[in-house]
Amino acid sequence: EPMDKNAFPVTYIEPPSDNAAALGFDLASDPIRLNAIEASIASDAVVATAPIRLVQERGQQLGMLLIQHVSAGPNGKGLALIVLRMATFAKTLVRPVERILDLRFADAAAKVPFFNQINSSSLPVYETAFEFGGHRYVVQTMPTSLYVSLHRGWESWAVLAVGALSTGLLGALLMLGTGHTFRVQGLAERLRSSETALRQREAELATIIQRTPFMLIRLDRDLRYRFISRAYAEITARQPEAVVGKTLPEVVGEENFRAIHPYVERVLRGESVEFEREVSFPRLGSRVMHVVYTPDLDDAGQVIGWIASLFDVTEQKRATEAEKTLVSELQHRSNNLLTVVQAIAQRSLAGSGSLEEARRTFQNRLNALARTNKQLTNVNWTGLDLANIVRAELEPFSDRSKIIGPSVTLAAQQAQNFALAIHELATNAAKHGALSNPRGEVFVSWELANNGKAGGLNFDWLEIGGPPIAAEPTRR
Repeated sequence: EPMDKNAFPVTYIEPPSDNAAALGFDLASDPIRLNAIEASIASDAVVATAPIRLVQERGQQLGMLLIQHVSAGPNGKGLALIVLRMATFAKTLVRPVERILDLRFADAAAKVPFFNQINSSSLPVYETAFEFGGHRYVVQTMPTSLYVSLHRGWESWAVLAVGALSTGLLGALLMLGTGHTFRVQGLAERLRSSETALRQREAELATIIQRTPFMLIRLDRDLRYRFISRAYAEITARQPEAVVGKTLPEVVGEENFRAIHPYVERVLRGESVEFEREVSFPRLGSRVMHVVYTPDLDDAGQVIGWIASLFDVTEQKRATEAEKTLVSELQHRSNNLLTVVQAIAQRSLAGSGSLEEARRTFQNRLNALARTNKQLTNVNWTGLDLANIVRAELEPFSDRSKIIGPSVTLAAQQAQNFALAIHELATNAAKHGALSNPRGEVFVSWELANNGKAGGLNFDWLEIGGPPIAAEPTRR
């Protein structure tokens, strides 16, 4: 307790480096800090300040103090504080998913957020809130532009947002023993002398971890499992007690361990590692997993193991591959269609006819091609029955045409070519042949060839009742 009951100077701070400016600072000199101090004394609980600028802060980011009144310490009454630089704190927590999520973290009562990656013109897709230390905090998220560019569908994002982020910032805070979490837990233990209250908090944290759909694992430098989350236990069909204490090679097998060993070496050197690989699971079969390794540090900053987070990206990979296939198929069809149109144009403009006649011929041939493409679209370009192609071209003369033949399915390119050929025959018959007068008829028939050659087809076009041929045709 300070000699001056209206003053609360800072008498000790750890670590002293970069924090010397705070020594001797009177906490009561600032109304925001004083309000939190008085609330902690009155409630004998941890109270958070509203967003403040820390005395030792050299940049622009906001901070927060967690204040606990100590009624009977070694030196009597006083205050214990946890000092948080909030932007640094939040950025560290979201690093494993920064390629997927943009985050805004704010005190609900403050105008300026602690941490913000979301543009003011963008609407967050998901929002959650939690209360701590007498304040209400809001966490908003939305997919990054990179994620949206790779995943046009939103179903996978909805699962990720509702599942992984329903725990809000607390879910990220509980990455099971990163250096930040370990130090916060250690300070919380000093602030709380009640073992029962501490155990209640630990139980709450464990519950949040177990409900997080991300698969979380913690291993030490000896490659032994120290923890696995419920999600990891379920997908691997292993109980936690059958895994914790065993080594990584014992659990995943020597072959799988050799595949991930380079990543393990890197994380044990203090590097954050991110990779994807295909993993076979007993119940689900082969799945593509996105894996993030984060070094686990002690108070001295030494690597004592690592935290692994895994999430299943199989469906996203499949969707991406399907999209690539679709684009490739679309390019192929577009190129084929352009080639056909160019051929139609060249044929229509050839010869000695007038430009107007060439225009009508070109338009009619394009219409024939369009009719075929419409039929192909209706069957997802799997192919067309020859009878349907012939009927479509002879539809204006259905009462004077007969079509006989077995069912024959033509591939897309064959269907286009055949449709144009039938169109030419029907056009010639209407202008110069059997369909140019009211008495003529057209008989169309086909049969599969019996000469042993695969795909052989005998096709006949017979016109009856047409005018006599006056001269040799000028166009072919």
